[in-house]
Amino acid sequence: MPGVNAAVGFNYIPAGGFINPEINKTVSCAKYGGEYDSDCRGDKFEACLMSSNCGHPHSCTDPAKQLGLARFLECFEHGHEANMAFADTCAAASGLDVTKARACFDDSETREATWSALQALIAAELPSLLCFPWISVGGAVVSKAVSGCFGPDPLTKPLLPYICAAAQTSGVAAPAACALVEV
Repeated sequence: MPGVNAAVGFNYIPAGGFINPEINKTVSCAKYGGEYDSDCRGDKFEACLMSSNCGHPHSCTDPAKQLGLARFLECFEHGHEANMAFADTCAAASGLDVTKARACFDDSETREATWSALQALIAAELPSLLCFPWISVGGAVVSKAVSGCFGPDPLTKPLLPYICAAAQTSGVAAPAACALVEV
């Protein structure tokens, strides 16, 4: 929608599974799952993809890159349930540099260093996450529903009203799309 991508800073934490979700929310990578995410392979690919395309393992500040990342996640996570057989196809279709991501992911040392760096960056955030997707707008958490943050189907929850309200309360220029919604 007009102006939204330029107004939003997109952070995505490919964190893997949680062990002790009610206590310390440490990341645990299952050793099963085949092509679907054994050993957090999908999450590690996403960390490499973000690091190589955005310069950071869990955030993109360049509007074009973050829009590409959102498209990748829709394709890879939603469309193909993190099936690694579709990682390259989804990245390429999203306009992201697959060659750089693969260089990171296919080199076990680089992949594990990127994964470790991500884990260190998010260590302080993990204990506060209650569900996924965990979304904050203007510093205010909007992920509150116990049944999966935004209910049983987060894809149906419109974020634009939250973005517009956050812009309004913070005094930041609202994206043009905010003219289309009631805040």
